[in-house]
Amino acid sequence: MFILLSFVIPFALSPAAYLLFKKREDLALYLTLSTYLLSFMLTLLAFILEARIEVYYEEVGSIIGFSLFVDELSVLFCFVTTAIFLCSTLFSKTYIKRRPNGYPIYYTLLLILYALIIGLYVSQNLLLLLLFYELSTLPIVLIIAKWGYREPVKVAIITLIFMMVGALLVAIGLTFIFSYANSLNMKLIVRNVSNLVPVFKASLSFILFGLFVKMPVFPIHYWLPLAYAEAPSPLSAVLSGVITGTSAYSMVRIIYLTLMKPSTKFFSPEDLSSLFIVTIAIAFASIIYSSIMALREFDVKRIIAFSSITHMNFTLLSFLAGAINMLYEAPSYAIAASSYHTLTHGLSKALWFLFAGSIIYLTEERDLLKLRGVLHTHANLYVIGITTLFAALPVPPFASFFSELLMLLTSFAPTYPFIQVPLVLGFLLSYGYVIRFLYFIWSKGETKVKVNDFLPTSMLASTMALIALTLAFGFLSFYFYDVLSSLLR
Repeated sequence: MFILLSFVIPFALSPAAYLLFKKREDLALYLTLSTYLLSFMLTLLAFILEARIEVYYEEVGSIIGFSLFVDELSVLFCFVTTAIFLCSTLFSKTYIKRRPNGYPIYYTLLLILYALIIGLYVSQNLLLLLLFYELSTLPIVLIIAKWGYREPVKVAIITLIFMMVGALLVAIGLTFIFSYANSLNMKLIVRNVSNLVPVFKASLSFILFGLFVKMPVFPIHYWLPLAYAEAPSPLSAVLSGVITGTSAYSMVRIIYLTLMKPSTKFFSPEDLSSLFIVTIAIAFASIIYSSIMALREFDVKRIIAFSSITHMNFTLLSFLAGAINMLYEAPSYAIAASSYHTLTHGLSKALWFLFAGSIIYLTEERDLLKLRGVLHTHANLYVIGITTLFAALPVPPFASFFSELLMLLTSFAPTYPFIQVPLVLGFLLSYGYVIRFLYFIWSKGETKVKVNDFLPTSMLASTMALIALTLAFGFLSFYFYDVLSSLLR
């Protein structure tokens, strides 16, 4: 019952947030923050008390199923998601007031989005997972359409269209699975994976390329820079920190744990070599393209958006290395490194977007050329900016440094030794665009915008909390990596 309540309660309380806002805005905020915490505590309780599986309806031969479960992977993703939602919602307290159209329904949409993502992490049925995965698009496009910056409705429609295409591809892959496994329950699919041999490559390809849309990869990335730049900064933090991570989570949960890992005795590495080569090429192109675009951009939020594409394709390459190793019956440590980098990327990119939001709040400007030396205008902004960009570079002891190091050390794959080349090149390019960003906002010169003299406490506290979390994940990197390795290798 704990797992079910972890996402039902946020759904149930979302209308209350709207009604409370009409009377007392601060109570709506406190209700939203408390609901996030309660939801995570329920998930954690289910894990600790070993009530890790809840089956409400699941029958062989029925495409509809409702079963839930938690393990180390889902608990870690729920924790990072909760932390990012907490910080982004607290940051919104003052930030979103600057946007037109008012915001009584804002907290309601955030609670619904949070509930859908938690539901995705605890779903054991693939149709239920896909349902949560795609329904999470709706609150996102509504927030963009209502509180976006320049062309919000157009960007919301583009985002929705891309998400629907991705959902269709995943749905086709699941149809293949159900046709031969006679179930969409992950545990039942694992038991009957031998039945999938005739359609294994087809189902794998459709699901993989469907997940690529939200990850995203080049050339189907078009929606992401638009959505990240158009959305209010707290939602950009959620998009970059959580939403793209749901694709990486789904990739590990569906493709690796449910399909590939149980199938090693039915396939040789050569059987999937064409799929691996195409996917490696796509990831390589995505890393190079997004890094070059980040180096050319002057819009602070689009730079972070392209950086997010780069890093999610790091996780894709590391995932591929682990999958290849598994087929060669070698330890697939790179899967754990990829999953851990998804978590650290979520924290560091959410932090970077909140820092960008602080700059926009103080200056009402997002052009780097006009923000030269802006760090020197505020002591708080200086401290936050330096630590944020050190976390993004990354340098020790921040978490992303260790997750990137782990990916580099574990991503050697037999017959694909070149897989580490785009990783190294991408790491170097990412240092380039972060240092360029830092150069503009740190180098002394006359700031060409008016800078307000006050950074609200809620915005400062939420940003500092994320800094603390990136440091904590850095110090505990090898512990979390060991936890994930024991589950995934």
